[in-house]
Amino acid sequence: MRIAAGVILIITGVTSVAVPYKVATMMALARADSYQEYLNLVSSLARSPWATSMSVILVGVIIGGGVCALRKKAYGLAFAGAVCSAIAMGFYALMFAAPGLLAAIFLLLRRREFKMATYDKAIKSDSGNAGPYYDRGEAYTEMAEYDRAIADYSKAIELDPRHALAFFNRAHAYGETGDYDKAVADYTKAIELVPADAQAYYNRGLDYLNQGEVHLAVSDLEKAVELSTDPELTHDAEQALHKLRSAS
Repeated sequence: MRIAAGVILIITGVTSVAVPYKVATMMALARADSYQEYLNLVSSLARSPWATSMSVILVGVIIGGGVCALRKKAYGLAFAGAVCSAIAMGFYALMFAAPGLLAAIFLLLRRREFKMATYDKAIKSDSGNAGPYYDRGEAYTEMAEYDRAIADYSKAIELDPRHALAFFNRAHAYGETGDYDKAVADYTKAIELVPADAQAYYNRGLDYLNQGEVHLAVSDLEKAVELSTDPELTHDAEQALHKLRSAS
C-alpha cells in the first residue's frame, strides 16, 4: 500500500506541471473580451512567474512526498504531498477528465460578448463595408434580438443596395416581429435580385398567408416547388399547398 501510494504521488507530481496552465486558461476565459484576447491571455498567464512558481512548488511537494513515502521517512512531507496530489487530482477531474467541458461552459456564457466584440471591432475598422454589419445582424438574429438585427441589415443595405441576403434576412426578422408588410416587401426585393431563390418564394408565401392573401401565397408556394433543388424545402412547400387546397 505504501509503495503504491508513493508511486502514485510521483506520477501525479510529474503530470501536475500542466495544472498552472489550466488555471491560466480559466483566468483568461473569465477576463477576455474576444477570442484573440483569450489566446493572448492564456499565453501570457501560462508564462508568468506565478505559473512557474506554482509548477515548481506543486511538483516538488508531490514528488517529494512520494519519495518520502517510498523510503519510510519524513511522513509530514509525505502527507503534504498527498494533500497537494489531491488538489492536483481535483484539477484533473475538472479539466483533464473532460478537457473541453469547463472551457465550453465559459465560452457559452461569454459567447455573445466574444461575437459582438469581434463584429464591433470589424465595423470600427471598416465602417464603409456592408459585410460586418450583415454578420452582426446574423448574430443578433441567432439571439432573437430582431430589432437590432433589422438595424444592422438596414445599414448593410444602405452601404450595398444589392445585398440580396441582407434583404432576405431583414425580411425574416420583420416576419418574426409580426411586420408582414415589410417582410413581404423585403422578400420581393430579394427575389428581384436573385430570381431563382426558391426559399424566398416559400417564405414570402407564408407571409402572404399571415396577411390572408391566400391566392398570392399559393402562387409563391408553387413557384418555390418549381425552383427548389432542396428536397426538404420542396416537401414543405408541397405540404403547405396541400393544406391550402384541402381547406378551400
